[in-house]
Amino acid sequence: MALRVPAANIAVVHQTTENRDGHINSGMEAGMQPTLDRIDALLVDLALSQESERTVPSITPFLWFDNNLDEAITFYQSVFPDSEIIDASRMSPDGPVFTATFELNGQRFMGLNGGPHFKFTEAISMFVSVESQDELDDLWDKLCDGGEESRCGWLKDRFGLSWQIVPTILSQLLGSPDRERAGQAMNAMMQMSKLSIADLQAAYDA
Repeated sequence: MALRVPAANIAVVHQTTENRDGHINSGMEAGMQPTLDRIDALLVDLALSQESERTVPSITPFLWFDNNLDEAITFYQSVFPDSEIIDASRMSPDGPVFTATFELNGQRFMGLNGGPHFKFTEAISMFVSVESQDELDDLWDKLCDGGEESRCGWLKDRFGLSWQIVPTILSQLLGSPDRERAGQAMNAMMQMSKLSIADLQAAYDA
């Protein structure tokens, strides 16, 4: 699962599995039944509309937002200019978008205005692979706007979604058969927030 930015890729890299029935039961107790009914109906419609187009099963990240899906899509389109909205549904003609399918540099996502019930965590992140420091710096600065930096190339954007902005050279350095040098690069990475290609290479060469 990958996106180009222009020489960058985005992929979902890690995800935990939780008991959906448990979530639904607890959500119903909190008054979520109407929302869940609408979600189920919309998902059935989406599945039927896409059935004729599919030749193999597809995998699309489905992101739950706290009633700010419109804002999120606009933000991500500003970060990744090669993007488009494929479709969107509203509960009323003048209401906010309830679900939407959109693409960021060729990677398809689905979004839901689900409310405050569930939050993003670091258990799932978007992995962006870049070739140059300029690309890395640009994406890092844009995605961190209103969000927060973390460690080892990780950050959270303003919606709480985690991203990893990683230069392609990192896998080469860490996968080197020279394990001592690979360890030096790893130790350097562990001290960084935003990754520096020059500093990683210098640590490897030391």
